[in-house]
Amino acid sequence: MLAWLRGPPRNCVCRAMLMATIVLEVSVLDKQVDVLNKVLIGEHMAIDFYNMIIEKLDNEDLRQLLVQIQQQHEKHVLNLTQRIKDIGGSVEDDLGVKGMLAKSMFKLQTLGKLDELDALMTLYDGEDKGTASTENLMDQLDQENKKLVEENLSEDHDHLKILKTIISQMEGKNLH
Repeated sequence: MLAWLRGPPRNCVCRAMLMATIVLEVSVLDKQVDVLNKVLIGEHMAIDFYNMIIEKLDNEDLRQLLVQIQQQHEKHVLNLTQRIKDIGGSVEDDLGVKGMLAKSMFKLQTLGKLDELDALMTLYDGEDKGTASTENLMDQLDQENKKLVEENLSEDHDHLKILKTIISQMEGKNLH
């Protein structure tokens, strides 16, 4: 009877444990890819929003500054896309219903000629919401993925500072 316990059934238990471990690892990987794709979609939205504003501005200096910020978001997209592929995931570019609704609302807000101050405040609000959404996802990421997203967030916080500084300067000019 002891020989039977050491025989095939034990191998079956080991195989079952191995399969459970593989399923768990795939599940964890799927979760990482899902979270990274959510961050990626937010970056795509940021690029679209900046593009909508840039197209409506006449101030070339302000346009160039916003293009630089937009290019940083494009770099984030490239980095996130590569990371998702590196870990064996599939990249999702679809904004989904929530993203399409946000984009539509943004388009409505920016119809026609747009005041520079209003444009900057709209971008600031979008950056702030996007940053907050990404920060809410951070606890779901492993260390390596968290590091990548933290680097992106650091630049996003810089964007907020830049936008806030320009907004403050413009508001100061409007008071005088």
